[in-house]
Amino acid sequence: MQNTMVFLIRHGEIDNPKKIIYGQNIDLPLNDKGRKQILGLAKIIQKMNYNPSKIFSSPLSRAVDSAKILQEFFSIPKSQFVIDKGLADNNIPVFAGKPIVELTKLYKKGIDEYDEQFVKKGNESKQDIMDRMYSAFQRIINGNLGKTVIVVSHGDPIRLLMFKLADKKLKDIPLSGSREFRKIDYVEKGEAWKIILNNDYKIIDKELIKSGI
Repeated sequence: MQNTMVFLIRHGEIDNPKKIIYGQNIDLPLNDKGRKQILGLAKIIQKMNYNPSKIFSSPLSRAVDSAKILQEFFSIPKSQFVIDKGLADNNIPVFAGKPIVELTKLYKKGIDEYDEQFVKKGNESKQDIMDRMYSAFQRIINGNLGKTVIVVSHGDPIRLLMFKLADKKLKDIPLSGSREFRKIDYVEKGEAWKIILNNDYKIIDKELIKSGI
């Protein structure tokens, strides 16, 4: 059986003029730069001689819009376009709509939006996000062994999935927003991980792909 290829893509840039915290709680749209980023990624994937056969997307519009650009570029049938709630952004109702600087204040105190005190008030924990992302990833891989697929999701959820795939423990995950959290395996908007999995679902190779836009 052939190895399974996954392009794990973070949606493109969004319109957020008020610089607010959003997560899955506020559905901000993809902007012109974001659309160009995703189209740029599609062209790079094509130049690498890959032809994805199926797309999985978070239900949020910024991810769906990104996925539709990819679907059209690769002429993927609508029947092979799947919305998976497990790929959604973090659920952070405690902070949604507040200025982004509020998170910066948290990080300076040595805590983040996933701290237990906020989880008790309704925010998802890092473990919750990691578990649902991994469950979605397993569903996708199990149904597409030996194929090339696209998965469109969000920043922190993708990062936490990468931690899980690397067998990292919760205690090893650094503070959200910290340099340590972002410096390894973190994808910026409009970037992607090309992941190759063997028949035992283990990553045998990965490569960061940037659109250059």
